[in-house]
Parts: sequence; structure tokens; C-alpha cells
Amino acid sequence: AAFALSDHADFPSLLRFVELVQPKRVLTLHGFAREFAATLRARGIDALALGHANQLEFPLPG
Repeated sequence: AAFALSDHADFPSLLRFVELVQPKRVLTLHGFAREFAATLRARGIDALALGHANQLEFPLPG
């Protein structure tokens, strides 16, 4: 399963949340995406910062 988290939380709070949830992988985007992914990797968590080219649009039917 995957779900999005808002970066309106501060860096330490997001870091703590990821450590508590123990996901298989974390994909970050916007804001401090590279720094956050690097911090997670330094802690042994599989993390990747997505650039704009890595993002897909999913149009809604209708």
C-alpha cells in the first residue's frame, strides 16, 4: 500500500513518522525531497527523491 504525507509537518516529525511506520520504501517529492531522502538512506531506509520527470498524471475518468 502507498499513501501520501504532507510536508507541512516539520522535518523531524516526518522522520520520526517514517521510522515508526518502517515502510519498505519512501518516495519523496517537492520541498526538501533530496535532503529528506538522503537522511532516510543514511538511516538504512530505502528512499528516493522524485524529480518532476518521474511524476505521472492520472486523469480522472469522466
